[in-house]
Amino acid sequence: MIPPPARRRRAARAACRSASAALLLVVAASFGPCARHDPTAPGTVVPAATMSDYWPNADGLAWDYGRSYLVLRSGGATMFPSADLVPRVSVAMVLPLLATDADTVSGSTLANRFRMQFTGDIATRSGVLAQNLAESDAGTPAMPARGSSELLARLAAARPDLRARIARLGVATPAGADDGPPNPLLIHGYAWCKTPAWIGTFGDVDTQIAWKFLESKVAVGDSFTCQLVPSLADNVFLFARVTRQVPAPAPWCAGSGALEVVYVIDYGASEVTAGADDVLGWMRWFDYGRVLYVPGVGPVYDEERRMAPVGDAPANHGRYLLTLALTDTRSRSGRMARSAARAH
Repeated sequence: MIPPPARRRRAARAACRSASAALLLVVAASFGPCARHDPTAPGTVVPAATMSDYWPNADGLAWDYGRSYLVLRSGGATMFPSADLVPRVSVAMVLPLLATDADTVSGSTLANRFRMQFTGDIATRSGVLAQNLAESDAGTPAMPARGSSELLARLAAARPDLRARIARLGVATPAGADDGPPNPLLIHGYAWCKTPAWIGTFGDVDTQIAWKFLESKVAVGDSFTCQLVPSLADNVFLFARVTRQVPAPAPWCAGSGALEVVYVIDYGASEVTAGADDVLGWMRWFDYGRVLYVPGVGPVYDEERRMAPVGDAPANHGRYLLTLALTDTRSRSGRMARSAARAH
């Protein structure tokens, strides 16, 4: 794909980095001692956190997470006689599922650490220049993340009808896509960008925004929709809703608490075939989960339930459960920004 003109690159970079100086002040202030705020006390003013506060992006900032990956006990998928009869998915549909625990298959656990760190800039294969949020296993050298490749791996697992088109892109996807690779998607790295309107990432498929984490409206009840991979399909969408403010997990305390955002990835209805022309039915797979963001800290918890089919309630918990829990966040110099040693 032909890269965009140099002027477009400079404009994109400027848009992504325009708030850096202000963010340095926000991050520096947030690294002070945690304090409890009583909004009912006379004269107390608790300023509302903005979208920018929920994910600081000063160069060198790093987040270390404990990572757990479980295989879930799930039922079979449901096929429908036509695409029009396949139920749609929504945030409202998954809220009761997130409120209940999923059954796990004993012994199917993979636990390790995961790190994200801002390290300069990176250009996507499609020609977009943005801030580089590199991923690695904590304690190993950071490598450029491939958030778009992770999404394409999930899409290939959910949509057999798109696998040939994905393969022709020449974008490497993680091995074992059908088994749910233990890399996060609801939070991820690669070509990361923060604008006044949204925080998201670009990918290698085209020059359009590939993913959104947050939009500027972050009050409880605010929501947004983002079409994913429009160059490949017209029915793959991300739905997100700010569902509540909850106490921040210790020790990541903040006066305004943590912002919970629930996400649903709808991979679209697709044919189930036996051979080239024998259509058995239609079905829909989706992923869903939630992320907790703390002002001045960033994402502190990520829960992802993967490969859930519509139409069969016991299976809606999905086949796999991935969780990330923040254990430490540091600046480039190695100085601890916040850690589990700092209590409320």
